[in-house]
Amino acid sequence: MSDARYRIGTLARLTGITTHALRVWERRYGALAPERTPGGARLYGDEDVKRLRLVKRLLERGYTISAIATLDVAGLERLLPADEPALAAPPPAGPSPRARRVIDELLAGVSELDLERASRALLQATNSFSPHDLVTQVLAVALDEIGARWESGDICIASEHAASAMLRTQLGALLAAQPVNGKAPVVCTTPAGEHHELGALLAAVVIAMHGRRAIYLGANLPADQIAQAVRLSKAGSVALSVVGLTAAEAEREVEALCRALPPTVAILVGGRGADEAVAFPARVLHLRTLPELENWLEEAPS
Repeated sequence: MSDARYRIGTLARLTGITTHALRVWERRYGALAPERTPGGARLYGDEDVKRLRLVKRLLERGYTISAIATLDVAGLERLLPADEPALAAPPPAGPSPRARRVIDELLAGVSELDLERASRALLQATNSFSPHDLVTQVLAVALDEIGARWESGDICIASEHAASAMLRTQLGALLAAQPVNGKAPVVCTTPAGEHHELGALLAAVVIAMHGRRAIYLGANLPADQIAQAVRLSKAGSVALSVVGLTAAEAEREVEALCRALPPTVAILVGGRGADEAVAFPARVLHLRTLPELENWLEEAPS
Protein backbone atom coordinates (compact mmCIF):
# COMPACT_ATOMS: atom_id res chain seq x y z
CA MET A 1 0.00 0.00 0.00
CA SER A 2 1.33 3.44 -0.91
CA ASP A 3 2.34 5.76 1.94
CA ALA A 4 2.04 8.90 -0.22
CA ARG A 5 0.29 11.42 2.03
CA TYR A 6 2.39 14.59 2.10
CA ARG A 7 1.56 17.47 -0.17
CA ILE A 8 4.38 19.58 -1.51
CA GLY A 9 4.17 22.21 1.23
CA THR A 10 4.58 19.58 3.93
CA LEU A 11 7.43 17.98 1.98
CA ALA A 12 9.16 21.36 1.86
CA ARG A 13 8.81 21.83 5.61
CA LEU A 14 10.05 18.30 6.38
CA THR A 15 13.13 18.60 4.16
CA GLY A 16 14.04 22.29 4.30
CA ILE A 17 13.82 22.56 0.51
CA THR A 18 11.57 25.20 -1.05
CA THR A 19 8.49 24.20 -3.02
CA HIS A 20 9.92 26.07 -6.02
CA ALA A 21 13.11 23.99 -5.96
CA LEU A 22 11.13 20.76 -5.57
CA ARG A 23 9.04 21.55 -8.64
CA VAL A 24 12.10 22.49 -10.70
CA TRP A 25 13.97 19.33 -9.66
CA GLU A 26 10.96 17.20 -10.52
CA ARG A 27 10.45 18.81 -13.92
CA ARG A 28 14.06 19.27 -15.00
CA TYR A 29 15.88 16.33 -13.42
CA GLY A 30 13.21 13.73 -12.70
CA ALA A 31 14.14 13.86 -9.02
CA LEU A 32 10.63 12.98 -7.87
CA ALA A 33 7.74 10.92 -9.16
CA PRO A 34 4.79 11.93 -6.97
CA GLU A 35 1.44 10.30 -6.94
CA ARG A 36 -1.57 12.51 -7.64
CA THR A 37 -4.86 13.11 -5.90
CA PRO A 38 -8.04 13.00 -8.04
CA GLY A 39 -7.76 16.79 -8.19
CA GLY A 40 -4.17 16.65 -9.49
CA ALA A 41 -2.30 17.64 -6.32
CA ARG A 42 1.10 16.00 -5.80
CA LEU A 43 1.46 13.46 -2.99
CA TYR A 44 4.78 12.25 -1.55
CA GLY A 45 5.80 9.54 0.91
CA ASP A 46 8.35 8.87 3.64
CA GLU A 47 10.89 7.59 1.11
CA ASP A 48 10.78 10.96 -0.65
CA VAL A 49 11.43 12.69 2.68
CA LYS A 50 14.46 10.45 3.36
CA ARG A 51 15.87 10.95 -0.15
CA LEU A 52 15.48 14.71 -0.13
CA ARG A 53 17.06 15.13 3.29
CA LEU A 54 20.07 13.25 1.96
CA VAL A 55 20.06 15.27 -1.26
CA LYS A 56 20.09 18.51 0.73
CA ARG A 57 23.05 17.36 2.82
CA LEU A 58 25.00 16.33 -0.27
CA LEU A 59 24.27 19.63 -2.01
CA GLU A 60 25.72 21.39 1.04
CA ARG A 61 28.88 19.27 0.51
CA GLY A 62 29.28 20.50 -3.05
CA TYR A 63 27.45 17.91 -5.15
CA THR A 64 25.26 19.18 -8.00
CA ILE A 65 21.58 18.34 -8.20
CA SER A 66 22.00 16.99 -11.73
CA ALA A 67 24.50 14.40 -10.44
CA ILE A 68 22.42 13.07 -7.55
CA ALA A 69 18.77 13.82 -8.40
CA THR A 70 17.82 10.30 -9.46
CA LEU A 71 19.85 8.31 -6.90
CA ASP A 72 17.93 6.20 -4.40
CA VAL A 73 18.49 6.32 -0.64
CA ALA A 74 21.22 3.66 -0.72
CA GLY A 75 23.06 5.46 -3.52
CA LEU A 76 22.90 8.78 -1.71
CA GLU A 77 24.08 7.23 1.56
CA ARG A 78 27.15 5.80 -0.18
CA LEU A 79 28.25 9.35 -1.02
CA LEU A 80 28.29 10.40 2.62
CA PRO A 81 31.49 10.03 4.69
CA ALA A 82 31.63 6.69 6.50
CA ASP A 83 31.62 8.31 9.95
CA GLU A 84 28.55 10.48 9.29
CA PRO A 85 25.08 9.24 10.28
CA ALA A 86 23.07 8.40 7.20
CA LEU A 87 19.81 10.10 8.09
CA ALA A 88 19.28 13.20 10.12
CA ALA A 89 16.67 13.05 12.84
CA PRO A 90 13.26 14.29 11.80
CA PRO A 91 12.21 17.73 13.01
CA PRO A 92 10.57 17.64 16.46
CA ALA A 93 6.79 17.50 16.57
CA GLY A 94 4.79 20.30 18.13
CA PRO A 95 5.81 23.89 18.84
CA SER A 96 9.41 24.98 19.24
CA PRO A 97 10.81 25.32 22.79
CA ARG A 98 10.58 29.12 22.45
CA ALA A 99 6.93 28.90 21.43
CA ARG A 100 6.26 26.35 24.18
CA ARG A 101 7.49 28.79 26.85
CA VAL A 102 5.20 31.54 25.61
CA ILE A 103 2.22 29.20 25.39
CA ASP A 104 2.79 27.90 28.92
CA GLU A 105 3.00 31.47 30.26
CA LEU A 106 -0.15 32.47 28.40
CA LEU A 107 -2.06 29.45 29.68
CA ALA A 108 -0.83 29.99 33.24
CA GLY A 109 -2.12 33.56 33.18
CA VAL A 110 -5.44 32.49 31.73
CA SER A 111 -5.88 29.64 34.21
CA GLU A 112 -5.40 32.03 37.14
CA LEU A 113 -7.44 34.80 35.47
CA ASP A 114 -4.29 36.93 35.67
CA LEU A 115 -5.04 38.67 32.40
CA GLU A 116 -2.13 41.08 32.72
CA ARG A 117 0.25 38.11 32.80
CA ALA A 118 -1.52 36.50 29.85
CA SER A 119 -1.45 39.79 27.92
CA ARG A 120 2.29 40.18 28.53
CA ALA A 121 2.87 36.68 27.17
CA LEU A 122 0.79 37.45 24.10
CA LEU A 123 2.64 40.73 23.54
CA GLN A 124 5.97 38.92 23.88
CA ALA A 125 4.85 36.41 21.25
CA THR A 126 3.72 39.18 18.92
CA ASN A 127 7.11 40.87 19.17
CA SER A 128 9.16 37.67 18.97
CA PHE A 129 7.56 35.71 16.13
CA SER A 130 6.76 36.40 12.51
CA PRO A 131 3.00 36.72 11.89
CA HIS A 132 2.93 33.25 10.31
CA ASP A 133 4.80 31.60 13.19
CA LEU A 134 2.72 33.53 15.71
CA VAL A 135 -0.43 32.00 14.20
CA THR A 136 0.81 28.46 13.53
CA GLN A 137 3.22 27.89 16.43
CA VAL A 138 1.59 29.92 19.21
CA LEU A 139 -2.04 30.92 18.70
CA ALA A 140 -3.23 27.70 17.05
CA VAL A 141 -1.56 25.54 19.71
CA ALA A 142 -2.82 27.74 22.54
CA LEU A 143 -6.36 27.63 21.15
CA ASP A 144 -6.30 23.85 20.92
CA GLU A 145 -4.91 23.43 24.44
CA ILE A 146 -7.39 25.89 25.94
CA GLY A 147 -10.24 23.89 24.42
CA ALA A 148 -8.81 20.62 25.71
CA ARG A 149 -8.31 22.01 29.22
CA TRP A 150 -11.83 23.39 29.31
CA GLU A 151 -13.27 20.04 28.22
CA SER A 152 -11.27 18.22 30.90
CA GLY A 153 -12.23 20.72 33.61
CA ASP A 154 -8.66 21.94 34.13
CA ILE A 155 -9.74 25.55 33.52
CA CYS A 156 -13.06 27.17 34.36
CA ILE A 157 -15.56 28.66 31.92
CA ALA A 158 -14.52 32.19 32.88
CA SER A 159 -10.89 31.44 32.01
CA GLU A 160 -11.93 29.88 28.70
CA HIS A 161 -14.02 32.95 27.83
CA ALA A 162 -11.21 35.33 28.77
CA ALA A 163 -8.70 33.40 26.68
CA SER A 164 -11.08 33.25 23.72
CA ALA A 165 -11.61 37.01 23.87
CA MET A 166 -7.86 37.65 23.86
CA LEU A 167 -7.21 35.29 20.96
CA ARG A 168 -10.17 36.66 19.00
CA THR A 169 -8.78 40.18 19.30
CA GLN A 170 -5.29 39.09 18.25
CA LEU A 171 -6.51 37.03 15.27
CA GLY A 172 -8.85 39.80 14.17
CA ALA A 173 -5.98 42.27 14.11
CA LEU A 174 -3.84 39.85 12.09
CA LEU A 175 -6.64 39.29 9.59
CA ALA A 176 -7.18 43.03 9.16
CA ALA A 177 -3.45 43.54 8.53
CA GLN A 178 -3.28 41.16 5.55
CA PRO A 179 -3.25 42.68 2.05
CA VAL A 180 -6.23 42.12 -0.22
CA ASN A 181 -5.73 40.82 -3.75
CA GLY A 182 -7.86 39.89 -6.72
CA LYS A 183 -7.95 36.12 -6.26
CA ALA A 184 -11.27 34.36 -5.73
CA PRO A 185 -12.07 34.69 -2.03
CA VAL A 186 -12.67 31.96 0.53
CA VAL A 187 -15.72 32.26 2.79
CA CYS A 188 -14.85 31.24 6.37
CA THR A 189 -17.54 30.46 8.95
CA THR A 190 -19.16 27.72 11.03
CA PRO A 191 -22.36 25.83 10.19
CA ALA A 192 -25.70 26.36 11.91
CA GLY A 193 -25.56 25.40 15.57
CA GLU A 194 -21.77 25.75 15.82
CA HIS A 195 -20.93 28.67 18.13
CA HIS A 196 -17.18 28.10 18.45
CA GLU A 197 -15.84 30.62 15.97
CA LEU A 198 -12.11 30.78 16.62
CA GLY A 199 -11.24 27.83 14.38
CA ALA A 200 -12.88 29.57 11.43
CA LEU A 201 -11.14 32.86 12.30
CA LEU A 202 -7.80 31.05 12.58
CA ALA A 203 -8.36 29.48 9.16
CA ALA A 204 -9.27 32.89 7.72
CA VAL A 205 -5.98 34.37 8.94
CA VAL A 206 -3.94 31.50 7.46
CA ILE A 207 -5.81 31.80 4.16
CA ALA A 208 -5.16 35.55 4.02
CA MET A 209 -1.48 35.02 4.79
CA HIS A 210 -1.27 32.81 1.72
CA GLY A 211 -2.49 35.60 -0.52
CA ARG A 212 -6.18 34.68 -0.69
CA ARG A 213 -8.98 37.02 0.29
CA ALA A 214 -10.68 35.54 3.33
CA ILE A 215 -14.26 36.59 4.03
CA TYR A 216 -14.85 35.86 7.69
CA LEU A 217 -18.55 35.66 8.59
CA GLY A 218 -18.42 34.66 12.24
CA ALA A 219 -20.27 31.65 13.61
CA ASN A 220 -23.57 29.79 13.33
CA LEU A 221 -24.70 30.33 9.73
CA PRO A 222 -27.35 28.16 8.00
CA ALA A 223 -26.36 26.55 4.71
CA ASP A 224 -28.58 28.82 2.59
CA GLN A 225 -26.97 31.94 4.09
CA ILE A 226 -23.47 30.59 3.49
CA ALA A 227 -24.46 29.86 -0.12
CA GLN A 228 -25.80 33.38 -0.50
CA ALA A 229 -22.54 34.82 0.81
CA VAL A 230 -20.65 32.71 -1.75
CA ARG A 231 -22.80 34.04 -4.58
CA LEU A 232 -22.54 37.67 -3.49
CA SER A 233 -18.77 37.53 -3.01
CA LYS A 234 -18.09 35.26 -6.00
CA ALA A 235 -16.08 33.03 -3.68
CA GLY A 236 -14.46 29.90 -5.03
CA SER A 237 -14.30 28.04 -1.73
CA VAL A 238 -15.89 27.70 1.70
CA ALA A 239 -13.93 26.80 4.84
CA LEU A 240 -16.02 25.49 7.75
CA SER A 241 -14.88 24.89 11.32
CA VAL A 242 -16.72 22.25 13.36
CA VAL A 243 -15.99 21.87 17.08
CA GLY A 244 -19.10 21.35 19.19
CA LEU A 245 -21.58 19.75 16.80
CA THR A 246 -22.30 16.05 16.95
CA ALA A 247 -21.26 13.94 13.98
CA ALA A 248 -24.86 13.74 12.79
CA GLU A 249 -25.37 17.50 13.07
CA ALA A 250 -22.13 18.25 11.23
CA GLU A 251 -22.95 15.79 8.46
CA ARG A 252 -26.46 17.22 8.07
CA GLU A 253 -25.25 20.83 7.77
CA VAL A 254 -22.42 19.99 5.38
CA GLU A 255 -24.75 17.94 3.18
CA ALA A 256 -27.18 20.88 3.08
CA LEU A 257 -24.35 23.17 2.01
CA CYS A 258 -23.32 20.74 -0.73
CA ARG A 259 -26.88 20.88 -2.09
CA ALA A 260 -26.90 24.67 -1.94
CA LEU A 261 -23.59 25.25 -3.72
CA PRO A 262 -22.56 24.41 -7.29
CA PRO A 263 -19.91 21.67 -7.65
CA THR A 264 -17.36 24.25 -8.76
CA VAL A 265 -17.18 25.67 -5.22
CA ALA A 266 -14.73 23.79 -3.01
CA ILE A 267 -15.91 22.91 0.50
CA LEU A 268 -13.26 22.50 3.20
CA VAL A 269 -14.10 21.23 6.69
CA GLY A 270 -11.83 21.13 9.73
CA GLY A 271 -11.92 21.21 13.51
CA ARG A 272 -12.18 18.69 16.33
CA GLY A 273 -15.87 18.07 15.65
CA ALA A 274 -15.18 17.17 12.04
CA ASP A 275 -12.87 14.36 13.07
CA GLU A 276 -15.84 12.24 14.14
CA ALA A 277 -18.14 13.18 11.26
CA VAL A 278 -16.90 10.57 8.85
CA ALA A 279 -19.74 10.52 6.33
CA PHE A 280 -19.16 13.78 4.49
CA PRO A 281 -20.04 13.82 0.77
CA ALA A 282 -17.21 12.92 -1.58
CA ARG A 283 -16.74 16.51 -2.77
CA VAL A 284 -15.85 17.71 0.75
CA LEU A 285 -12.17 18.03 1.62
CA HIS A 286 -11.58 17.17 5.30
CA LEU A 287 -8.51 19.04 6.54
CA ARG A 288 -7.31 17.87 9.95
CA THR A 289 -4.46 20.35 10.54
CA LEU A 290 -3.34 23.83 9.57
CA PRO A 291 -0.43 22.40 7.51
CA GLU A 292 -3.00 20.48 5.46
CA LEU A 293 -4.87 23.75 4.86
CA GLU A 294 -1.63 25.42 3.82
CA ASN A 295 -0.88 22.55 1.43
CA TRP A 296 -4.30 22.97 -0.16
CA LEU A 297 -3.71 26.71 -0.53
CA GLU A 298 -0.42 26.06 -2.31
CA GLU A 299 -1.95 23.58 -4.73
CA ALA A 300 -5.46 25.01 -5.29
CA PRO A 301 -6.14 27.07 -8.42
CA SER A 302 -6.44 30.81 -7.99
